[in-house]
Amino acid sequence: MKFAIDRTSLMRPLNQLSSVVERRTTIPILSNIVLTAQAGQLSLTATDMEIDIVTTLNCAISTEGSCTCPAHLLNDIVRKMPDGAEISIEVNSGQAHISAGRSNFKLPTLPVEDFPTFNAGEITVQFAFPSADLRHPIDTTQFAISTEASLAHLKLMRLLALILKNLLQNMEKQVVFLKSKPCLNNLERVQAVVKIR
Repeated sequence: MKFAIDRTSLMRPLNQLSSVVERRTTIPILSNIVLTAQAGQLSLTATDMEIDIVTTLNCAISTEGSCTCPAHLLNDIVRKMPDGAEISIEVNSGQAHISAGRSNFKLPTLPVEDFPTFNAGEITVQFAFPSADLRHPIDTTQFAISTEASLAHLKLMRLLALILKNLLQNMEKQVVFLKSKPCLNNLERVQAVVKIR
């Protein structure tokens, strides 16, 4: 796999993905993000087994493929690059070679097959709304998010319920995608995808 991308385009998604990845984990693959380069787009995926983030960017791809890289280390490297730098990432022999200008780095990779995958399946319920209409409900309910790790399923459910309640009361046209499936400890894993126009 080999691709090139502008530092500014890569910086924001990496920051978002790094917020999900824990620095200390007993499962090494969870400290990595998956980079998949194909069809002129770079897809970045991270998870902590409760929250999954997938983002897609346009980039110049020389060779298609996928790999995993340490999320926080990659984020630190990209953040310290100068603005406007073009970052080239090439993966071979179990290492990701990152270069920009005179800077060169080698990061270890883990097999993509070890990364947990979640099948979203068919999403049966859908609604759409402008992104500006989502800002206020989030601002007014984000204080309710629990920071207690054992209550992760409750914080998602409460936040989602409050947002949807506000949206349904205040708008005529809405759209959301919801899917729930069983996961560890007999809890339901709820996937919510919001399509922002």
